[in-house]
Amino acid sequence: MSDPTPEQDLRDLRHLLAQIRHKEAELTDLRGDLYAVLGRLALAIQTTPLPAPKESVSA
Repeated sequence: MSDPTPEQDLRDLRHLLAQIRHKEAELTDLRGDLYAVLGRLALAIQTTPLPAPKESVSA
């Protein structure tokens, strides 16, 4: 098997860079989704009333 040519190496490099850019965009979208879910969870925690404390039973 022969070594790839510089032209093939350059095409491979461009392809890998395009894949990296695509993955970065996916991660940015996922990060936005994560922050949205965390925000809703924080709001739910803040607005959910705590249950009344139960009376302790003395023996």
